[in-house]
Amino acid sequence: MATTEQSETQRWLVRKTAWLYEPLRRFFATRTDRHLGLREQLNAARMPVTVEAYLARSAVLAIITGVLGAGIGLAISWWAATTGVLSTLSGVSGTGALGRFVSDNRTLVVSLVLPVVSGTLLAVGTWYVRYYLPSQRATARARRLALVYPSGVTYMYALSRGGLTSSRSSADSPRTRRPTARSPGRPRS
Repeated sequence: MATTEQSETQRWLVRKTAWLYEPLRRFFATRTDRHLGLREQLNAARMPVTVEAYLARSAVLAIITGVLGAGIGLAISWWAATTGVLSTLSGVSGTGALGRFVSDNRTLVVSLVLPVVSGTLLAVGTWYVRYYLPSQRATARARRLALVYPSGVTYMYALSRGGLTSSRSSADSPRTRRPTARSPGRPRS
């Protein structure tokens, strides 16, 4: 159920951001040689997506989180201005004219700087998380394979000791072979 809801959300997001996604995909398509390591990591993580599409989706998500971060920063600055938190702050001594300007215009400065900083931090953070996610997935996959590998070797050894060779599989053994002359629903002739 969660996978269906997630795929519906992804499809909705792709539909709503298609105007931005396609130019970004074309932009990254001309620069694939810069992301050869990412291509290898996507393959190692078994993520069925091209580098261009992955980077375009990452950029769209970074833009969306940047806009949301700017909105959060604006809401926090509005809250700080209306509750009087900004009026209790004092300027840093020894900063000269810039310090006096910031001290005199706290609300304006915070209302401009906080949304920009929070939006930029969230956008850059989203970009880096998405860029290095395939590497993390590939490492986790390699770790899982390394844990399962000894069991696979032991299993193959047990099969070989039991007389099963690579030319004969369990599907070919007399016990599991089905007669091919007639199907179960047909009467015998």
